[in-house]
Amino acid sequence: MAHELDQLTKAERRLLRWLADEPQEDAIGSEISELSGEQIFAAEHLVLLGLVRVDYGWRSTLWYRITPRGRAVLVLIG
Repeated sequence: MAHELDQLTKAERRLLRWLADEPQEDAIGSEISELSGEQIFAAEHLVLLGLVRVDYGWRSTLWYRITPRGRAVLVLIG
């Protein structure tokens, strides 16, 4: 996992922090329409790493949510 942490961009680190901003039990993530192109690009890479997941919501909305692994990475990177 250390190698993966070295490769996270600043945008990916910011997005992880943003997605984890709410307490874990209340966090609902961010709807894809709320994100910029740079954030979506970062989110897709984080999905490939297993740090973020995509959930399908009401009325065909897509949501990015931080995973438990993503929260563990945040602890490591501070």
